[in-house]
Amino acid sequence: MRGLNEYITEEEAITLVFKSFPVLEAAYLVYQEGLEAMDKRSPELIHALISTYKPVGSAMDVTIGTFKRNLKGILESLRCPWSNGKIEGINRRLKQIARTAYGYQNLGNYMRRIRIQMKYGKF
Repeated sequence: MRGLNEYITEEEAITLVFKSFPVLEAAYLVYQEGLEAMDKRSPELIHALISTYKPVGSAMDVTIGTFKRNLKGILESLRCPWSNGKIEGINRRLKQIARTAYGYQNLGNYMRRIRIQMKYGKF
């Protein structure tokens, strides 16, 4: 990456940003811990993340508060191998079609549009 009259690596650029914005660094580290806990499907890591978190006055405070309130559901989602992500994606796509197809006067054309999107669209 090109910096001010010099070339720097991505790691150096991130370090420079984190030095200027320590709250951003704290939020980023908590975010990374959360991703790791979700990837490993580890309730212990989730509990550790929530119990060791210290508020820093950022949006991450709200996120951790939401995690605390919904801890039972989060732990259940880690335990179960199932997800409703595919269905939620389909619902989002249908709502998007409905927004963009607001002007359809013919229900048949609207349903054809949905079928085309379901067959060739990415989910």
